[in-house]
Amino acid sequence: MSLSFLDTHANDRTDDTTALQAPLTPGKVLRERFLRPLNITQRQVAEALGVSQPRLNQVLSDRNGIKPEMALRLERALGTNARFWLEMQMEFDLAKTREQLRGELDQIQLIRRAAPHA
Repeated sequence: MSLSFLDTHANDRTDDTTALQAPLTPGKVLRERFLRPLNITQRQVAEALGVSQPRLNQVLSDRNGIKPEMALRLERALGTNARFWLEMQMEFDLAKTREQLRGELDQIQLIRRAAPHA
């Protein structure tokens, strides 16, 4: 199954007039694009991944993000790429943190090289 990573990307920099599209969470992608179309249960996926059902549920319900170990398990079981899952998680984390720090980040000025002394 080929997945487009485009839906998971948000603009790197926006101004107040540009709406920032929130990236999809890996849990939602796993639920909507794998479990449902494949008609498989959380229990079946957890067993295939070699993890407990509660651990998988934490990812599916977006309470825990994708870590490298889980990304490798998903790569093996679903025929995807571990980097796909990790990049999706990183994009989500960046967007969430950018929103949380919006006011603080707006106050940070770009550091420029000082002019040489004459």
